Amino acid sequence: MLLKLLHYLRCPQCRSQLSLSEATVGDWVEQGQLLCTQCRRTYAITKGIAYLYVENEEWKQLAAEAAGWVQMAKDAGCYDQTGIDIDFRLPYVPIPPWIDIARAFDIVLNIVRPRPGAMVVDIGAGRGWAAKQFAIRGCHAVAVEINDDDQIGLGRSLALMQHANVQYDLLIASSQRLPLADESFDIVFASAALHHSSCLATLLSEAARVLRRGGKLIAIHEPCIADHVTPEQDAPNIAQETAYNIHESRPKLDDYRHALRHAGLQELALFNHELYGTSIEDMQQWAANHWLSLLTADQIAMLRRKRTPTLWRTIRILRSRLQQLPDTTLVPPQDWMDQYYRHVGGSLTIIAQKP
Repeated sequence: MLLKLLHYLRCPQCRSQLSLSEATVGDWVEQGQLLCTQCRRTYAITKGIAYLYVENEEWKQLAAEAAGWVQMAKDAGCYDQTGIDIDFRLPYVPIPPWIDIARAFDIVLNIVRPRPGAMVVDIGAGRGWAAKQFAIRGCHAVAVEINDDDQIGLGRSLALMQHANVQYDLLIASSQRLPLADESFDIVFASAALHHSSCLATLLSEAARVLRRGGKLIAIHEPCIADHVTPEQDAPNIAQETAYNIHESRPKLDDYRHALRHAGLQELALFNHELYGTSIEDMQQWAANHWLSLLTADQIAMLRRKRTPTLWRTIRILRSRLQQLPDTTLVPPQDWMDQYYRHVGGSLTIIAQKP
């Protein structure tokens, strides 16, 4: 843990300031203890990782989820990272899903353009690849994760930092109870993390709390489920992770919007990264072809019934809408993207701001 982070840390129980005791001396705190100045709780720092959580029922569920991620990786045969350098190159590896994640990550960096010295918190950080990328760009990055595993959890960040010759902070904590001061960060970032929250509204409210005025929430690679999909229909898509006690929700467009409004965050853009920067002609072709290729046989049959409002009409309307846009459009029009998510669903990129 970087010593300068102490100014921004707060007790996860009572939100009071923390003091440092029994610590190794230097800019990087390898071992030590954090003490709450109010409730007197103590929190350990081990191998540079600060453990800032309260042992309660919520954390027991998160701990079970962390163990589930480890077991799932072991069962899949991809746990041991010894001699493997893929983690050091993330997100820029030419394999799914990282091809899409890298594209979305570059897009949001291009839009938000974080300045050197910006305070960034990466929630649901996993191995910490995004925090590392922000640190490389000169930001003060803080990775928050529930899993400290040395192979697939935040413990892996120690190897990532050494390889990239950068440092960023490592916190084992709940993203729904961030141990961070109010209005301290310029960016809250999440990659495929929001939908693992047990309460999206609470998570985004915490993001809003720690953001400064004008600060940005950035989320990439989040699933957005079509309006017509029922929980029973979607159950097979989440069965593998839930079998390992991993919390998996599948929000719809309105779920994300309601949570953003509840948190007091202003929506700036909700879009599919595949369409960013494409020409109007390409968007038209995508509307005509790509949407239909995503439909199931049952959905196509439904569209052919005369009594059912059809997506064909929607596509024609949206094609007409696209023809009215200038060729310089980078982010697809929001009403057009809304129709896409409502009818088909897909990967969602979110950019929001604290007013």
